[in-house]
Amino acid sequence: MKTFALAVAAALCFTRSGLGGDDSKNTANDAPAAAPIEAVAMPRLENNLNNPGSGNPAVSQPQNNQSPAPATPVIQPAAATQPPNASPSPRAHPDQQTEAIRKAAEPKFDDVMDHAAHEKTAYGFENEDNLEDAKLGDPLPIYTISEKDATNFSPAQDVESILKPSGHWLVPVTVKGALRTFISVSENSNHEFEAGGASVITARVWKTIASRWPAEKGFHPKLVSFPGIPGYYFTIPELQPQNLTDIVEVLAEADQAANLSPALVTLHSWR
Repeated sequence: MKTFALAVAAALCFTRSGLGGDDSKNTANDAPAAAPIEAVAMPRLENNLNNPGSGNPAVSQPQNNQSPAPATPVIQPAAATQPPNASPSPRAHPDQQTEAIRKAAEPKFDDVMDHAAHEKTAYGFENEDNLEDAKLGDPLPIYTISEKDATNFSPAQDVESILKPSGHWLVPVTVKGALRTFISVSENSNHEFEAGGASVITARVWKTIASRWPAEKGFHPKLVSFPGIPGYYFTIPELQPQNLTDIVEVLAEADQAANLSPALVTLHSWR
């Protein structure tokens, strides 16, 4: 496991040298004890579905961590607040919007299924999965934070109070309820939804985050993007101190769970 972690760290050093990024960068605009997780490859190295042989590495630098998640104080779920379902287009009813986003993902879903029929594991599926059981789930909204809010953020603020809809979603592809991959969907200036690429690695990282801070225990982790920075960050609003962590921190885990990064440090590094 330590050998693999060193390999991941080496990949990080290479990818942070300024090369391109995977489909996750499209979102940049246009607690209980940690559960063991599956070590996976870099999300910024993920192959584009339309060109499986080409990786586009680039990641933002992880922030310095201070407090491990298991030791972080927890706000009682009843006191936690959540923003409304993300959408830059308020005209659509939430149910209609969900269906429209899912429908936009269908062509890419069919594409994923065609490829997975020949190589299941490369597209996030288990060998024993029956691909006929695969289906699209409810879209996961990606939030963003304005440069002004990032610059002016203070320790007295809640990260959740500055989260804004980004106009991007990740639509889960599941098999009997188990997440296998994500399909990205974006809303254009005409309020039309368009599918992007598939992201197996982001799905695997999200499974780790969701299992470590599960909804049934009152946690509601959120994915966040920032204009100009490839990839995703995540925040657990119910935890104190306020946190905002590069998902690369989770990927680089070896013998113990990654620390959560203080939101103030992360946001001010974006200036």
